[in-house]
Amino acid sequence: MKPNTQYTKSGRINIAYQVFGDGIVDLVYIPGWVSNIDYMWSCPELVEFLTSLSRIARVILFDKRGTGLSDRIVELSTLEERMDDIRAVMDAVGSKKAVLFGHSEGGSVSALFAATYPERTISLITFGVFAKRRYAPDYPWAPTDEERQAVYDMIENGWGSGDMNLASLAPSKAHDARFMDWLASYFRSGASPSAALNLTRMNTEVDIIGILHSIKVPTLLMQRTHDIDVKIEEGRFISRHIPGAKFVEFDGYDHLFWVGNTKRFLKKSPLLSAICNLPKNMKKNL
Repeated sequence: MKPNTQYTKSGRINIAYQVFGDGIVDLVYIPGWVSNIDYMWSCPELVEFLTSLSRIARVILFDKRGTGLSDRIVELSTLEERMDDIRAVMDAVGSKKAVLFGHSEGGSVSALFAATYPERTISLITFGVFAKRRYAPDYPWAPTDEERQAVYDMIENGWGSGDMNLASLAPSKAHDARFMDWLASYFRSGASPSAALNLTRMNTEVDIIGILHSIKVPTLLMQRTHDIDVKIEEGRFISRHIPGAKFVEFDGYDHLFWVGNTKRFLKKSPLLSAICNLPKNMKKNL
């Protein structure tokens, strides 16, 4: 059953959020790129994943500024502003301390939050995270400027259609018409073409390499070995630069964590183990 959607302020921006589950710890899910927390509940695969989390955690979902049910904005939002949306939602639900679970760009924002607010972060968990989104000699796996321009062109000319090359995010679902139709609708409901383009341009400027060494909370990074969207070398690089971080590879090509070998991910996932095996002095709101 879909939770009620509520709103809180992050500065002058209204941020939409949902809370469900009554587990032993608070978990904030920070989605990648764009999201719509209402539309998430029309995808059976994602619902199954979220429901599994809710059995062991109080799960907190939100749409970052400019996306989904939150206020749409025309200006570029910084990574710091998006990070502050996490703090605002945690304050709204009375969460003093939480596990952060960030997917893709959401992992980058979560890493910045963990470095900035270690006192409010129980642990950092990411899936398919990147540290930069523009090629550099010290980070050669990121897209080149030409590749990023191709993404901008795709958004301007084919937002929400089959021309988005969505199959690269979920190769295991490439021939599942129902799922691919949902995914295109999910992105359309998550952002207008202009909003998606603004956010994508902002992501091109993301660079969290300099803060990785300052993350002191327990950290688990997960990724599929043949992820097309974010290269496996990126996850390995990030894990080497966060003190004590654990890196786990899963077979497969999917960038979306809730498709592909999800059964193995849910039943034997280090994500669930990391939550269930938290020390007693790190339980919810302590």
